[in-house]
Amino acid sequence: MHFGEFYDRYSPLFQSHSTGFPKKGDKSVGVKRQWCGQLGKVDNCQVGVFSALGYREHATPVGFKLYLPEDWTDDQKRCETAGIPDESVVFYSKHDLAFQLVLEARRQGIQFAWVGADGFYGENPAFLRSLDQTNETFVIDVHKDQRIYLENPEPVVPARKSNKGPEPKKPKAQTEPVRVDKWLEQQPEEAWQRTIVRDTTKGKLLVDVLHKLVWLWDGEEPEAHCRHLIVRREVTGTKVKFSLSNAPESTALLDRAFISGCKGRMWFRGVPGAKVAQLASPHGNGHDGNAVFVRATPFI
Repeated sequence: MHFGEFYDRYSPLFQSHSTGFPKKGDKSVGVKRQWCGQLGKVDNCQVGVFSALGYREHATPVGFKLYLPEDWTDDQKRCETAGIPDESVVFYSKHDLAFQLVLEARRQGIQFAWVGADGFYGENPAFLRSLDQTNETFVIDVHKDQRIYLENPEPVVPARKSNKGPEPKKPKAQTEPVRVDKWLEQQPEEAWQRTIVRDTTKGKLLVDVLHKLVWLWDGEEPEAHCRHLIVRREVTGTKVKFSLSNAPESTALLDRAFISGCKGRMWFRGVPGAKVAQLASPHGNGHDGNAVFVRATPFI
């Protein structure tokens, strides 16, 4: 089946992404030594969490927030000196900010059918749980060390074995989890499905796709959650990507693979580092005349 048949049936994809802006000194709002995606290392920078709306090869930014580290929120005087209003001096993780952007987009009436993000967000159970609890459908990447259950672990609090010691309160899984990369090593070659993603000027873009229903459990919740595990592999290389989705079980595999394989990686360009506090700060209005440009390429 050709994915072109599905193109016009898709609503836009809402994508969250965080990026760093290298900085000098310690005066810029939110600056500290932290991971800077632009540099690919830990360095002095500000970090912004952005959201974009993607459809086919097009994308446009729709939201942004400045990440304010605890080093800042714990230092009231520093925040006052930087001109941050008291009501904005609250620590939110990058996952919190990404979820806030989803909620704000819905309040603004922005329409989208899926939420996408990279493995940094996929590794956070609370973020995925928040999306699920607000009825958002997601296809989010996870790292190769993501643990899954191949059967429902049906967590239960074990019965007390003796009168000695405290009574058990923490539930335990009835099955053992496995890493997604270790599970993948056990899959036969014939399990893969070769799929046409789209036509390009150089011919058809193909990927190999593997799908399985799995369960996730964070060790705390009373029950596990059934999810789609989607694995996509380059036909001409060895690169493999893992994604999890809470899409309804009736969703066609090809639909899920299309969304997962064609998620746009967003590069935000043209935002001066010195202006990121004005642009992305929770208390900034974002209207400082600096253009924000974004391009999307297939995320495979």
